[in-house]
Amino acid sequence: VWRPEEIVPGVANYYASTFYQGGDYNAVLVKSREGRPIKIEPNTLSSITKSGTSARAQASVLSLYDGARYKGAKQGNTPISWDKADEEVGAKLKSISAAGGKIAFFSSSIISPTTLAVLNEFKAAFPGTEHLVYDGVSYSGILDANEKSFGKRAIPSYNFAKAKVLVSVGADFLGTWVSPVEFANDYATNRKVSKDNKTMSRHIQIEAVPTISGYKADTRIPVKPSDELQAVLDLHAVIVGGGAAKNAKVAKAAEELKGAGAGNALVVAGSNDVNVQLLVNAINSALGSYGSTISWERTYNTKQGSDKALTTLVNGLNDGSIKAVLFYETNPVHTAPVKGLAEVIKKV
Repeated sequence: VWRPEEIVPGVANYYASTFYQGGDYNAVLVKSREGRPIKIEPNTLSSITKSGTSARAQASVLSLYDGARYKGAKQGNTPISWDKADEEVGAKLKSISAAGGKIAFFSSSIISPTTLAVLNEFKAAFPGTEHLVYDGVSYSGILDANEKSFGKRAIPSYNFAKAKVLVSVGADFLGTWVSPVEFANDYATNRKVSKDNKTMSRHIQIEAVPTISGYKADTRIPVKPSDELQAVLDLHAVIVGGGAAKNAKVAKAAEELKGAGAGNALVVAGSNDVNVQLLVNAINSALGSYGSTISWERTYNTKQGSDKALTTLVNGLNDGSIKAVLFYETNPVHTAPVKGLAEVIKKV
């Protein structure tokens, strides 16, 4: 009988929220009718995603009405109460921890301070717990390279709006790479010619597989997957020095980068090879990109995983040092390039 004062039948309510899944982050507004979320809109107050959302964020509202979603805890295929799950799992973890056994908490990148706080409480309750972070789509190469180059295991922010000449080697920054919603907004800034902006930025895409970014480029240079490393070596040879470029088109792109002037160029690479990313860091340093088109003032927390975490897990399961493992928002049996991982997990 008593209508909730915040709900008027037929009038939509909007709630600010955050979408984050698999490294895809969006600040969103959720349109709700009579308590039912029906549409995702961008939160234009966000300084990151601004007036955009990703396709995954838009589709996420459908998962709320998915009849196949779990309605509670299960043991095998048998539904059980959460109390029973907590009791059984908790008892085993306490037994392992009391005996000095190692517990692995294996997760994808966690950006929620609340979740991390709960995890810290868990680690305090069960000494011997190690948090292993692994992302199915790995950015370990660029993270490890930045740690070697700058002492920071993080991904800096990229300002595509300041880049007069941009070269991407296998990085689909408009589709999937790091923060595409943010990058698409910035990228568009210098692609629109007007009275105030009479020159358009130059975009050169070097890639093995057609991407959204490749189709938007002024010049697309197709190469074999095995030749992406050579393309970066060619850019390095022309810009930093120490050799001759083998691909004439890539060499021309390098000259354009040099001609843009200090702080006006940007090179990005999608490779997960730490050596490729080290070369890219050297190229951007030589171009004066850091402090202009690349900034360390803000870093991305959406990519924190390490390929070494997977190695630690597999070795620990094989030698028996890991006595228990909890998987959170990750499915390495599906995503990890390890044969027979499902069988190894059965050891704990």
